[in-house]
Amino acid sequence: YLNRQDIPQEVIDKERATLEVLTRNEGKPEQAIAKVVEGRMNGFYKDVVLLEQSWAKATNNQSLNLLALARLFVLLRWRSANGSKTTLVSRRAQTFG
Repeated sequence: YLNRQDIPQEVIDKERATLEVLTRNEGKPEQAIAKVVEGRMNGFYKDVVLLEQSWAKATNNQSLNLLALARLFVLLRWRSANGSKTTLVSRRAQTFG
């Protein structure tokens, strides 16, 4: 997903429920569960959202890096929508070329 808004609500709800059960099973105090789950949700977002991943922010020229990510994301969405079997490498080379 490019940003948090792209994640379907069902995916977020399922992950939150899973993390809540995990946190309860670890024996965390009831009053701390919401805060622990929220922290783990932030970790989930960092794992699945492109713009929140550390490598996406690692360069000094962040705007060019984000532009490259956005182009790649658009390409992947286009391929998904059209059922394209074209290899990512050749399409990516055409996009960034």
